[in-house]
Amino acid sequence: MERRPSALASVDGRRRRRDGLGITWELFDVETMYVGLFVIAIIGFGMNAGFDAIERAVVPWRKR
Repeated sequence: MERRPSALASVDGRRRRRDGLGITWELFDVETMYVGLFVIAIIGFGMNAGFDAIERAVVPWRKR
């Protein structure tokens, strides 16, 4: 029986990337980590405001 690599083998952490918030935490690069968190927070705030505006336009009978 021939063994073939599964999709799970490619995402199990063996080939993890060396960037992102996780690696900045491991390297104790606090400034970059907080900049990333701040950017994510701003994006989340903007998306929330956008969805609120869409909700007001699509569902006008719902009072807030």
